[in-house]
Amino acid sequence: DMGEPVTTYWAGPGFPGHPEKLTERAAKQLKEGGFNTVWTRSPEELDVAAKYGLRAIYDMGLVGFDTRDPKQADDLAARIARVKDHPALYFYHHTDEPPAGRFEALARTRDFIARLDPKHPTWVNLLPLYANNVQLGVDGEIIRAYWEHVRRFGEIYRPEFMTYDHYQFNVGGDTPN
Repeated sequence: DMGEPVTTYWAGPGFPGHPEKLTERAAKQLKEGGFNTVWTRSPEELDVAAKYGLRAIYDMGLVGFDTRDPKQADDLAARIARVKDHPALYFYHHTDEPPAGRFEALARTRDFIARLDPKHPTWVNLLPLYANNVQLGVDGEIIRAYWEHVRRFGEIYRPEFMTYDHYQFNVGGDTPN
């Protein structure tokens, strides 16, 4: 049960690739603005989220992670042990828009994380509907190829929930999909 709907933001403090950490000022603004879920990258940011009653998407930088590498696996196990009982932790951000060729490696990592912390799901955000056949790993008409991509992801990764990107609104007009 994921609880109430996730209301978060894109590319703000705490977001992967954003230079600013989740500060108390930012957390207060987000809470007052009606957001209930924030991005975090450290235990300290989890503390800030908890102080303001926010749920945390915890990004551990798992792009390219491989559980078959003992050093990487030990490092990840230590990081999970440090945060898994944190009251703000909502779920682990696993990766964004992976190509189909990464599904099996992602599933191994998901299973690894689930063994160490069965209370918090992992999250993979899928490619947008307008991804190409190479990215999707499926030939043919793009809509059918996309649904096959999603089916394969579900079968291999076994996610608790699914999301995908869709950038509908553009400055030059809406996208056709």
